[in-house]
Amino acid sequence: MIRRLTYLFFVLLWLSCQRSNKTELSVIESEAKIISDIITQIDSKAEIDSLISLGLYNLAFESFNNNLHSFRDAEKTRIARCFIDNGEFDKGLSIVNLLETNKSQYDMLQLKLLCALNKQDNALAKQFLDSIVLINEGAQESLKSTELKLLRAYYAHNTKNYQQAIELNEEAIFMIDSFQLPSQLLALVYHRLGNSYNDIVRDKIPFDKPYKYCYEKGMEYYNKELNILFKSKHRNRTRIALNYITTAMLKRANKSFDELPNYYRLALNELIVYQNSNTLLTRNAVYTSIALSQFGGYYYDKGIKKPMDSLFGLNSKLIATRSLYRVNNNESLDIWEYFSQRSEELKMLFRLKHQNIDSTALVLLSLGNNCKYANLNLHKSLQAEFSTQTTIALNNWILLMELNLYAAHSKNKSILNYTERLLPKYQEAISSILSKNKTTFNNTELKQLKDFCKKNNSCIIDYQVLYGGSILISIINEDKLELKWIVEKETVSAATTDSLLNAIKTNDIENFKRFAKYVTKELGLNNFKNKNLVISPDEHLEKIPFEALLQSEESGNSWSNQCFLANLNRIQLVPNLSVILGNWVNHNPLFIDIWTSDHDNQTLPYNQKLIEFLTDKYRATSNSKSPKQILQVLAHTYKTSDGEIEFRLNSDTLNINSNIQVSPNLAILVGCSSGGGKNYKLEGSISLTRNFLYRGTPTVIYSIWDADNQASSELFKHFYTYLSNGFTISESLARAKNDIRTNILHPEWSNPFYWANFQVTGKEGLFN
Repeated sequence: MIRRLTYLFFVLLWLSCQRSNKTELSVIESEAKIISDIITQIDSKAEIDSLISLGLYNLAFESFNNNLHSFRDAEKTRIARCFIDNGEFDKGLSIVNLLETNKSQYDMLQLKLLCALNKQDNALAKQFLDSIVLINEGAQESLKSTELKLLRAYYAHNTKNYQQAIELNEEAIFMIDSFQLPSQLLALVYHRLGNSYNDIVRDKIPFDKPYKYCYEKGMEYYNKELNILFKSKHRNRTRIALNYITTAMLKRANKSFDELPNYYRLALNELIVYQNSNTLLTRNAVYTSIALSQFGGYYYDKGIKKPMDSLFGLNSKLIATRSLYRVNNNESLDIWEYFSQRSEELKMLFRLKHQNIDSTALVLLSLGNNCKYANLNLHKSLQAEFSTQTTIALNNWILLMELNLYAAHSKNKSILNYTERLLPKYQEAISSILSKNKTTFNNTELKQLKDFCKKNNSCIIDYQVLYGGSILISIINEDKLELKWIVEKETVSAATTDSLLNAIKTNDIENFKRFAKYVTKELGLNNFKNKNLVISPDEHLEKIPFEALLQSEESGNSWSNQCFLANLNRIQLVPNLSVILGNWVNHNPLFIDIWTSDHDNQTLPYNQKLIEFLTDKYRATSNSKSPKQILQVLAHTYKTSDGEIEFRLNSDTLNINSNIQVSPNLAILVGCSSGGGKNYKLEGSISLTRNFLYRGTPTVIYSIWDADNQASSELFKHFYTYLSNGFTISESLARAKNDIRTNILHPEWSNPFYWANFQVTGKEGLFN
C-alpha cells in the first residue's frame, strides 16, 4: 500500500502550479522523478497481483523493477505468466530473461512458447516446443507432463489440426483429474476445447461429426469453463471476458444473433477500466478490440449506424491509446499484430452500402486516409509538444493515469489529489497530439489536392482494400473527386499480385503480360492521360510495381517491346494522402552519407564501385551517426528469426525493431527486398521504410524484391546525376530507370526485374 507522503504532496503541488501550458523540459523531468519516488513506496510483493488485476500493467511493471531484488525465480515466473496471459508479452518476456537458476530453463522455454502461440507464430512456436520436449523427455512430474500435453494441443490447434488438438486436450482432462491438479488448469483446457469446436463450426472445417454436435460441444465446454471461473476465489475478469467473446463468436456462427449484444456487453464490462475523451484503458487491449469490432460488426450487419459508429469510435480510441504506449518502438508490436480489426473498413463499407457515394465522398476519403499508416505524423507531433523528452513525457502520462486509478482504488487522497491536478495538463497535450495525428478532408483540403494536380499535371489515385476483398478507388484531378467501388471479391487479390511478381522474377513474359494487363485494367490505370500519377496503395497492392504495368493491350514477345506505364507516366507512391501537400526543397549541395558493410561488399563488387563513384563525384562520407540530407544504405539484407528484413552494417544492425534516431531528408535502402514486411490495416507495411517515415524522414527509396547488384549500382549512378542537375527525387528515379531499361549494352535489363523493384514513397523532394 502507498504510504501517505505529505512532504511529497506539497512539493508536487508546487511543481504543478509552476508548470506552464507548454511542456517544459525541467518540469517533465522533475515530475518523472516524483512519480518514480511514489511508485517506489508501493509494496510490490503485496500489491502486484492487485495492480495486474486492475489492468495497471505499466505501474505493476515499474513497481516490480523497483523491487526486483526481493523476487525469487519462482515469483518472477508467476508474474511473467500473469503479464503474458494478459497480452503484455514484452513485459512478461523481459521478466523471463531475468530468471537466473538452471532449474528455470523449462519455465523460460514454456513462457516463450506461450508468447509465440498467442501471437500465432507457428514457426517460432515449433522451435520452442521441440526444445521443451527434448529437455523433458521421460519426465514423470505430473504438472509438467500435463503442461506439455496442453502446449502440444495448443500448437495443434494453431496449425489447424483440430482432431489432434481435441484428443490431446481430452487426455489432459484425464491427467488433471488423476493428478488432482488445480481447477484453473481444467478451466483452461475447457476453453481450448471450446475454441477447437468453435473454429470447426465458424470456418466450416471438415470433421467426422455434424456441425450441430460441434456447436453443442463448444457451448458445453465454454459453460464448464465459466462455472469454474465464477467459483474461483479470485475473479479472473480477463478470462471471463474472453469466455463471453468466444461464446458470442460461436453463437454468431450458429446464427443466434439476438443473443450477441448481451455477451459483448458483459465482456466489455469486465474489460474496460477507464476512459475519457481521448484514451481507453482496459484489462486486455487485444480482447477489448476484438469485442468492440465484433459488437460493432453486429450493428453493421443490422444496418444500424449510430451504435456501430459509437463502438468503432471506442476501438479507434483504444488503438490511439495503444499507439502512444508503443511510440518509442521499444516494446511489443501488438499494435500492429493484433489491432488490424476491420472496424475502419466496415465504417467505409457501411457508407458505400447505405449512403449516396457522392455525398459521402469526403468522409470516405478521410476514413481511408486514416486507415493506413495512421500514425505517420505521430512522432513529429510528439516532438513538437515534448521536444527531446517525448519518452519521459509519455511515460509520465501513462503512469499518472494508472496511479490515479490505483490511488482511487486504495483511497490514497494525497496521491489522488496530485494525479487529478496534473493529469489534465498532460491530457490537454495528448488531445492536441491526437487531433494533429488524424486527417479530416473537407472542401479546403480537397481544393489543395486539386490545385496540386493542376500545378503538377498530376492525378491522385487512392486505393483501399476493403473487408471481403472489394476495392474502393478515389481519383482526384484538377476538376473533381471521383469514387469507384469494385465490388467483386478479390478483384486484384494478394495471389494475383504474387503471380505478377513471380512472372517478373522468373522471366516469364507471357504470364507477366497476362497479369500486368489484368491488374492495369482492374485498377483503372489505363485511362489516365496525366504525366504524373501519385498513387497511395493499400495492403498487398503496396507490392505492385506500378511502373511495370502495361499501358497497351498490344505488345510484342520481348521485354523491350512492352508499353510499360513508365513509358508514359511518372509514378510517385505515398503512404497516405496527407503527405502529398508540403513538398520540401533542400537549398544546399548534395551531401551523401553511406552506411554499408565491408563484409557484405566482398560479395557485392558493384557496391564498392558505387561507393567510389559517390565519394569521388559528390564527396560522400561513410558511417556518419547523424546523416542530415541523404542516407544511402548499401549492403545485403538478411532475415531475422522472425522473418523480418535487416541490414547488418559496420556500425549497427538496422531492422524494424531498431530505435532509429536519424531522420535524413532522403533514405535510400539498397538491398534485396529492403521494403519487405508484413502489412497490417491501419499501420501499413511493417518495414524499414516505415521506420524511417515514422521517425520523420519525408522520402524513402526501397526495393520490393531482390536487387541485381550491377543494375542497381548503375541505376543509382544515373539517379544521383539527375538529382544533382535539379530534377526531383521521383523524376530522377524515373529517368534512371529509363536509362537502365534502354541500356543497349544490357538488353536483358529491359525486364522489370532489373529496374522496377526500386520504388519511392513519401513527399516529393528537390535538392537545389
